[in-house]
Parts: sequence; structure tokens; C-alpha cells
Amino acid sequence: FTLNGMTDLVAVFTQQAVASSYTVTPAVSTHGDGQQGSVSGGGTVVAGQSVTVTATNPADEEQEFKGWFINDGETRASGQNTYTFIPNANVNIFARWGSANHGED
Repeated sequence: FTLNGMTDLVAVFTQQAVASSYTVTPAVSTHGDGQQGSVSGGGTVVAGQSVTVTATNPADEEQEFKGWFINDGETRASGQNTYTFIPNANVNIFARWGSANHGED
């Protein structure tokens, strides 16, 4: 655009809402096979802070931990039983076990 003469320009800014906290909910996946383990941790954390979830293996040694999966889908977030991360949204994260004789379940 072209200005002709003295003109006042005013900038208008809108503040976007930013979450002040996120909720991380760990659960046992229904996609595994055989005996499942248990989960702990998670909860509500202040934005920018880390949260830890822990998967405890079942007594059945034929089962192995396959990992933590976001929203119980195919996206594996970690293969470690204890997983610490900084969430950027509310998230359901699922621990999955499967037969030690099979590939990824």
C-alpha cells in the first residue's frame, strides 16, 4: 500500500492462549498378547516440565516389553520401561507387552 501524507498506523496483537499444564495418562495397551504388566507415573505437569511413566514387567518371563505408544497407536515413543519426557499436549500413553518370540506387536 502507499501512504500519502502523515498517517498513524496502529498494530493490534492478540495473545494466544497457551496451556499452563498438561495431563499425561499412562495405561496398559490392549494390543499386546499374553500377560500384561502394570504402569505408574504420569499425572498433571506444568507446561515445560518433564514427567516420568514406568512400566513394570509381568511375572511371565515369556512376555517382553515392546514400548510406550502414543494414544495406543503405532507411534512408539520409547522402548525403555522408564520413560521421561516433556509433554506439549495432553496425552494418553500406553505400555505394550508381547511374546518374546514375536516381532513388534
